[in-house]
Amino acid sequence: MSRKVQVRFLGDKGGATRLSYPTMKNYGIIAQELREVVPEAVKIMDEKNICVNYDALVPILVEAIKELNLKIEKLTAKPQLKSTNELLTGHQSDKGQSSQLFQNNPNPFNFKTVIKFSLHPVVKSAAILIFDLQGGLVLSFTDLQKNCCNVVVDALALKPGMYLYSLIADDLEVDTKRMIITK
Repeated sequence: MSRKVQVRFLGDKGGATRLSYPTMKNYGIIAQELREVVPEAVKIMDEKNICVNYDALVPILVEAIKELNLKIEKLTAKPQLKSTNELLTGHQSDKGQSSQLFQNNPNPFNFKTVIKFSLHPVVKSAAILIFDLQGGLVLSFTDLQKNCCNVVVDALALKPGMYLYSLIADDLEVDTKRMIITK
């Protein structure tokens, strides 16, 4: 369905000229509504006619798009997981930043598994604690040395099932991972 759009503008002699254009998708802003929000972007021609100064809107719209993009980035960013200690105290440990706990290998296991870790150079004490799913401490490796980088867990020391293990550095939880012991 083709319609024609009437466009009116002032000609060279000050008289109004009418042109007809085939209808295409055209978009615009209602000047009366814009005048309430951004009055400087509206020009009053006479008592019956007002028009939109689209050039004045460009910087405002660009800034609005920037703000929306920042909000979208914040909403779509992956949340940073926090340790239990961070959640309770509200602050992050510098020692935890460069200390790391790695996933045990193999996992699942039925004989032995190795848990690797690395410690920040200023860590004074470190431990790996293994918990059952009810939160009970079932095994611990304390006084870990900075130059040591792994511990070996023997499946015979635990019952088959899922366990959680945590690296604790200077009384702060660095990370917690899961491991599974099979029959």
